[in-house]
Formats: sequence, structure tokens, C-alpha cells
Amino acid sequence: MGIGKSNMTAGNLTEAADRLFKYYITAEAGDYLNTTNVTLKNGYTGYEYTYGGTGASSGKALDCKTYIFTKDNKTAYYIQFATPRGGFEQYKTTFENILNSVTIS
Repeated sequence: MGIGKSNMTAGNLTEAADRLFKYYITAEAGDYLNTTNVTLKNGYTGYEYTYGGTGASSGKALDCKTYIFTKDNKTAYYIQFATPRGGFEQYKTTFENILNSVTIS
């Protein structure tokens, strides 16, 4: 799991998501990539990227999800999850609980 934030230079989430996609996700994505518009339970709008990847140290196939969202169109926040290939289902509730507990103050 990874968590981060960044100032949004263009003042919109689409630009921030595009930059994250261009400079990070496409470099990591392996054999599949899906993008979905999402609204987190707390009302923050964003994007969900689901993609295949490879573990840096293990070399094993991974399933990855990155969520990028904003509260104020000034700061973009992201949360990344990775599991061994085929492992999302068993952690789905855990990931949802983490996302649903996000509060930006």
C-alpha cells in the first residue's frame, strides 16, 4: 500500500490523474489496465486505475489498484494497493474500509 499527495498545478483532478497515469502507472502497468471514474463514500470524486504489475524485488505478477481523488481541486491524493495476482477478492473489504475511512481535513 502506498499513500501520497501532490499540489495540482492546473487546478483540476483530470490533469493530476493524467500526470500520475503518464509518469507512474504506464511505467508499472503490465498486461492489463482499466480506468474508472469513482466517487468515494465520503463524496470525494476521483479515478480508479486497475492494472497488472510486477513486484520490484520478487518479480512476481501483481494486481494493482491506484485511487486518485481530491476534495478541493488544489491537492490530489492517491492510495495504491497491490496483491499477488488473483488476490483482490480476498482483500476487497479491507481496501474498501481503508478508502471509506479517508477524511481530508
